[in-house]
Amino acid sequence: MIPHLAFVLLLLAPQTTVHRHDPLNELEITQLRDTAVEPEKRLKFYTQFAAARLTAIEELRKDPKAEATERPRKVHDLLEDFLTIYDELSDNVDNFNERKDDLRKPLRQVIVAEQDFKRRLSILKDDLSPAEQRECQFIVGTAVDSVAAGLKDHRELLLDHEAHPRPVKKE
Repeated sequence: MIPHLAFVLLLLAPQTTVHRHDPLNELEITQLRDTAVEPEKRLKFYTQFAAARLTAIEELRKDPKAEATERPRKVHDLLEDFLTIYDELSDNVDNFNERKDDLRKPLRQVIVAEQDFKRRLSILKDDLSPAEQRECQFIVGTAVDSVAAGLKDHRELLLDHEAHPRPVKKE
């Protein structure tokens, strides 16, 4: 009887749904949708969107009007958005590589962006306030590590593409 009661209670329990925040706005989603098969444009958009999140963090941290108690949470959320977008960038590089696209030019652009991301994240990590450290230390460390690993991987992939050029696809 008790196992049946527990089952009935589980069925009657309110279903909670996890609302996943999309780090991209509608315009960004549309831009990506329109470049689904164009590595150079699509990867450029992803680097721009990731850079915009870092800029938003920098502006938030400089804004004297930003409420100090809310700032660490907002910085954390923007770092999560950056990391999600950066992960999508890396996934797209992998997908285009698997499709045998010529990635020499877009990879050069990605690597330049990653070098900038790495520099900006290092500055942020070293400059976190005590409240931001409590809130953001793990996520900023994860972002630094992800960008460093991505930069290494993308440099190696570029070397491979330069050593073994792939035919440019005609659209």
